[in-house]
Amino acid sequence: MSLWDDLPATARDTGALDSLQSPLSAIDTSGVAPHEVTDVDGTWSVRSVAVDIPQLAGLAVDPATGRFGGAGSSTPIEFVGTSVTVSYGRHLVGPGGAEDGGWHLDLDVPGIRILVPFLRGAKLDGQGQLIFDPANPQVRFIVPRIVVRIMQLAGASLTAAGKKRDAEKRKTAGAEKVNETFAKLEKYLEQAREG
Repeated sequence: MSLWDDLPATARDTGALDSLQSPLSAIDTSGVAPHEVTDVDGTWSVRSVAVDIPQLAGLAVDPATGRFGGAGSSTPIEFVGTSVTVSYGRHLVGPGGAEDGGWHLDLDVPGIRILVPFLRGAKLDGQGQLIFDPANPQVRFIVPRIVVRIMQLAGASLTAAGKKRDAEKRKTAGAEKVNETFAKLEKYLEQAREG
């Protein structure tokens, strides 16, 4: 059975995940045993698999709607890289409980580009002044290694959000910078959802 087939029909039929149908159909989950995970969104029965998905490079997601689009889309977030860990979870009533119809699809991706449509690319001229840069007209921020969660809890609408990838658990010199970057990203995603 493929990961696409594992998704509930309501998720497959919305059209929001159509761009992911081909890569998710290629992921065989028949031998992957589920394990229970509890996070801020509740308790889940999760199956995870690490794969290389060439179609992911340049794929864009609209954080306001959760819809995926193709490369060159005007949506503000694009994926970089193709090596991902895909986790599919079914929401449980509680630890050891029954499924309640909620689900999530986590894409642990090498990074994302956040497009900032209200800024224009600039470069320094000979006098040290910023001028428009026609070679780089669009401003993008690169965020390394992030988990993008597409989720629909029972009775709720489809959502997409970035979440930290164990930055709190790492005791590296860069962990504070990662947390700071994610805080800025979460603020930007919230503004994109509202506007």
